[in-house]
Amino acid sequence: MESKKKFVVTGLFFGPLFTEMDETIIGTAMPAIVRELGGLALYGWVSGIYLLALAAGLPIMGKLADLYGRKRIYLCALGMFLAGSTLSGFAGSMPMLLVFRAVQGLGGAGLIPLASVIVADLFPLERRARIQGLFGSLYVIVTTVGPAVGGSLTQYADWRWIFYMNLPFGLTAALFIAVGLKESASENRERLDLAGALLLPAGLIPLMLTAVRVGDGINPGPAWESPVTWVLAVGGLLLLGLFIRVELKAEQPVLPLYVFKRRVVAIVSVLAFCVSFGTFGVLTYLPFYAQNVLGFSPAAAGYLMTPLALGAVVSGLVFAFLVAKVSYRLLFAVSLCMAAVGFALLAALPLNGSAVLPYVYVFIAGLGIGVVMMGKETVVQEQVNKEDIGSATATGFADLPARCGVGRQSSGRRAVLFRRPAGSRS
Repeated sequence: MESKKKFVVTGLFFGPLFTEMDETIIGTAMPAIVRELGGLALYGWVSGIYLLALAAGLPIMGKLADLYGRKRIYLCALGMFLAGSTLSGFAGSMPMLLVFRAVQGLGGAGLIPLASVIVADLFPLERRARIQGLFGSLYVIVTTVGPAVGGSLTQYADWRWIFYMNLPFGLTAALFIAVGLKESASENRERLDLAGALLLPAGLIPLMLTAVRVGDGINPGPAWESPVTWVLAVGGLLLLGLFIRVELKAEQPVLPLYVFKRRVVAIVSVLAFCVSFGTFGVLTYLPFYAQNVLGFSPAAAGYLMTPLALGAVVSGLVFAFLVAKVSYRLLFAVSLCMAAVGFALLAALPLNGSAVLPYVYVFIAGLGIGVVMMGKETVVQEQVNKEDIGSATATGFADLPARCGVGRQSSGRRAVLFRRPAGSRS
């Protein structure tokens, strides 16, 4: 039995690995993709459409897993992700690539939370926290190394291999999970709340598109002056209000709203959003700032992200060992204070200071974010009923809208730079 669990954990390792890496690996390959496929106006949407599909699909995939079984939905999501990857590699135009990236994102929406849910089903709290801490460490690491992998594959092979590389690992993961994970046939005859499943993404996507327009960096003039922005914002809020009304009456709601009455779940979701926004801001803009203001070389600016990953890994593993001995409140409070100190030091970074200081400050920030980024699922899963773990775990990924907003801002920024003649400065 124990050997089968190791088999399953190994298979689960690959799903989040490539789902998370696909958020960042595409950036360094985009110039080559645009040169071959054209469609510069759609530059930022290659990442944006993936993240939008990912965010919109998370709660739905979590609920499907609660209703019809983790294994079945996870393997379906993995198949969808691999199909999207393969088709993206064969894309002959930018619109085709966007469609296939959306398919990838929908598949990824099942892989990220369900890996955590399956671990929760298999292991007790302390051991589960350690495994989920390792998954969280993996997330931080691939976020930082993704651009380097994308650049290397584009330079030495072809940009299409950033998609093809998912296939052998994904098929291996599917084999491990199919063989190792034993799950009794679901006797649940409840049906998915279709109205809620449609209203939730219908409300989320306009709000995320509002964030996209506000931080676009391409369109001239303040985005709030555009009627389109207001229509998206108001329409999204109205649809989410309708979603809440429907969910309160549904027998099997897509997102059980009682979980947000648990103060711990509500607070952790807000913290995850805020910490993710700060983290992705650092990941997006610090290398640019280091090169253009502090005078770092491109390689040195890239290495700035390594201490962030190391700090997050260290604090995440500390959380895994202490979670059964120390209160969540104390662990989160200490980590948030440390993150605030790290980000404040980065904000006050002197222009003529030591070249070592940025690396130290980034490491301090990494120590702070690790607990929240790696412990949020563990905390949420302890607060809800077993039959709602899938849906509730998806709320632990409330940071995805923040990724969409910051990621799209950076995409817009890169698109502007890509348009400019070589050697021009912003």
